[in-house]
Amino acid sequence: MDKERLSKRPEQEQTKEFKKNLYVNAFGEDPYGRVRCTGRGITRNKLSKISSSNAPTTQMRGQIEEFRQLKDVLTHELKEVELLKQDLINQKEEISKEREQLRKEFREELDHMQLANKVNPLADTCGTQLSTDKDSPPAKQQPRPYPDFPMPYELVVAGNATEINTFDCRPVEVGSDVILFCSEIPKEIVAEGMLLSMDPNEKIDEFAIGHEYVKVVIKKAMKPDYFLIRPRRGISTIRQAVGKSVAWEYVNVSVIYAFICS
Repeated sequence: MDKERLSKRPEQEQTKEFKKNLYVNAFGEDPYGRVRCTGRGITRNKLSKISSSNAPTTQMRGQIEEFRQLKDVLTHELKEVELLKQDLINQKEEISKEREQLRKEFREELDHMQLANKVNPLADTCGTQLSTDKDSPPAKQQPRPYPDFPMPYELVVAGNATEINTFDCRPVEVGSDVILFCSEIPKEIVAEGMLLSMDPNEKIDEFAIGHEYVKVVIKKAMKPDYFLIRPRRGISTIRQAVGKSVAWEYVNVSVIYAFICS
């Protein structure tokens, strides 16, 4: 039968089949359906090695790309933070300048308010001494009821232990010789002077003295270094105010009618 079949098939096909049978008879049937020694191509082991060696590289490339993206995001955020920091620094500098300007304006306004209410009948606004008629006392004004002071009252005069055991609590009148007390406690005599005006509308340095102050002229400094509560222009201490008029707190003014013992 085989011979008849072979005789009927072309000679070329018969030669191929014969060679195949020789390989199979010599080397055996290949388990993957191939003829041994005819080339097996890429095996599974080679494919697995290639895939395993390429997998880490692919994973690293993905991680590197993620790191690059993260780096770009962080770099952008860092730039925004730097801009915000610079903005805050600029705002801080502006606030500091505004605060310093407000402080300066406040100090100037305070100095102006303190110095503006002083008008000296013995000196003009520039501090030049003017001549006055000593025989013509100031016009008499309505006296104010003088506030009560505790009596006896312990006082220190010019650093010496001097006591004023009693003093006059009569209403203070314009033209009266007065003693001027400090604003602090304990009370101390800081100067002697004369009451010039009790008019609240009286102006010193173009500002009214108000109801809480009276205008006096300083005759004698008992505490020369005492600072005035309401200094006038160019005058801030009792030493500088001798011979000039200043505003003094009405509650700290008393008529000189006291028994002083040293």
